[in-house]
Amino acid sequence: MEVRSRLGIRKVSAAGTRTVARSAVDTFLRAYETAATGHP
Repeated sequence: MEVRSRLGIRKVSAAGTRTVARSAVDTFLRAYETAATGHP
């Protein structure tokens, strides 16, 4: 978000915020997917 907003100087669009949020959730779910399913 810092790069997208140029360290707070520019506003980030709602679509840009949603894109970053979706990517963050996807990364989190992929990181913990193995632990949640019980497979190594």
